[in-house]
Amino acid sequence: MAEIQTIQETKRAQPEGHSRIFEHLRKIGVRATSARVCVLQMLQTSQNGSLAAEQIFQQLSEIGIRISLGTIYRVLREMEASGLIEREWHFADAAGKSRYLLAASIGQPATYTFVCQGCGRNYVVADKRFSDMMYRQAEAAGFEHLLSQIAIHIRCNACAAQ
Repeated sequence: MAEIQTIQETKRAQPEGHSRIFEHLRKIGVRATSARVCVLQMLQTSQNGSLAAEQIFQQLSEIGIRISLGTIYRVLREMEASGLIEREWHFADAAGKSRYLLAASIGQPATYTFVCQGCGRNYVVADKRFSDMMYRQAEAAGFEHLLSQIAIHIRCNACAAQ
């Protein structure tokens, strides 16, 4: 019952971003199952832009939605194969886990993250003007294809002082 409510709530909440997801699912001929919608919703609302399968499982569990980790992995593989999501590997992740994010064609506008090379701390830049300016620069240089997240790797002040 919670999964059905989530689909209905997803259709009503944040119509612009979610409608792009439903539209893309319809366009590629993929049914909007509760598992697919929940996984895509978690990726769309992610603060860091990308999530590991275990993080998706954890977040869904915390809000009372029961989807097995195996189902989440299956959905992620299907969504990657259909072009809805992209897989990335983050060098600061000691476990070497893949992380997933929405494809730029259906995702939120590009995000920019400062990542400390020393401690791995992240800071997501939430300035729309900065984001728009960076996107225009990337587009002018021919880098707009699948532009969804950019990480700027530097050292934070605490690590630089050590």
